[in-house]
Amino acid sequence: MNYIPLKQLPKTASELQLQGAAWKYLVNTWPVLYGLLFHVPNGGSRNGIEGKQLQGAGVTPGVPDLILIWRNQAHAIEAKIWEKQFEPKQGCSPEQIAIHAKWKKQGIKVHMAFCAEEIVECVLSITGLTLADSELHTPPHL
Repeated sequence: MNYIPLKQLPKTASELQLQGAAWKYLVNTWPVLYGLLFHVPNGGSRNGIEGKQLQGAGVTPGVPDLILIWRNQAHAIEAKIWEKQFEPKQGCSPEQIAIHAKWKKQGIKVHMAFCAEEIVECVLSITGLTLADSELHTPPHL
């Protein structure tokens, strides 16, 4: 599929920018996804105090980037920027590999996406949503 807003992302977009563009496209096109698809802010740079506070609040290294709750099931999406040096597609940290394994043991599907379009395609594959199910307006919460 060709998602026009996602094609406008710069080639140097960060993982966070890719996730944000995919999320915004998905919840604007299918508002039913709002609150069922969300980002888990486990990365990024923070000062020492904020980092310690977040760690104390339960931030866990390795937790996937996006969570989708759909039809009584949780799905995790790990977003990575695919670059030729990661051939074949890979790039998970040891913490991510360990958390993914724990989640899979619990029956939670962990999906990998290497660009914003793959995030969108993953969510649509899980949900079965189509453009016929979409709403053509922007929900008031965005």
